[in-house]
Formats: sequence, C-alpha cells, structure tokens
Amino acid sequence: MKNVLATAVGLVVAYGITTVLESLGLALFPPKGGVEYINSVWLRDHITDLSLGAQLVVLLAHLLGIMGGMVIAAMISKSSLAPSLIVASFMLLAAFINFILIRDLMKFMVFDLIVLGIGFYIGLQNSKKRITQGPDDTVS
Repeated sequence: MKNVLATAVGLVVAYGITTVLESLGLALFPPKGGVEYINSVWLRDHITDLSLGAQLVVLLAHLLGIMGGMVIAAMISKSSLAPSLIVASFMLLAAFINFILIRDLMKFMVFDLIVLGIGFYIGLQNSKKRITQGPDDTVS
C-alpha cells in the first residue's frame, strides 16, 4: 500500500512541478497574442511561436519534474525503486504524447529527450540513496 501511495504522490509532485514551471515560463515569456494554457489546440498551433526563454523553462520544468517526482516517490516508499520508475515512465509517456501533438519542433524534442534522460539518471541516483537497505541488501 505504501508503494501505491508513493507512486500517486510522486506523480502528483512531478505533474505539479512541471505544470507550475511551464506556466511560469509562459507568463515570463508570453507569445504574441497571449496564452491559452488549457487549450491543447492553441498550444499545438502556437508552440513554434514560443521564445527561446519559454522553451528553456519548459526543459527545466521537465528536468525538475521527473527528478522531483522520482525522489519523492522513493522517500515515501523507502523500500522499492518501483514507484520512482513508474513516475519516470509516466513522465516519459507524457513527453512522447506531446511529441506526437507538436511534431514541428524536432530540435526541441531532441533536447527534451536529452534533458529527460539526464533527469531520469539524476532522479534514479537520488532515489537509490533514499531506499533503506538491510545488511545484506544492495540497490544497484
């Protein structure tokens, strides 16, 4: 039951970090004509209008979102990496869904995959540190 809670909270934290930072990026670097945060059609049609600053904030949001969600899941679980890996899987799935929707920014997608990979690696290393180990247990 603890691992289910860890997974759920990790997902909420990852989503929360990502959403807050992406919204902050759009507020700091608004595209011409304003922003419609909830409208996925608007986002798809105007994603290419985002400034470099807004795109960098999105990359930061994805990095911190996957790392934060994974670490929180491990902190709650304390005994298994599975919740952290599930959180990472959902974040990667969300990124691939976004790639399908926006297709126009290939360079951004490549950087996002690199950032997500870095975030996964850092999140995994930090998650491993938070898993309690018995005398004969090892986390590799």
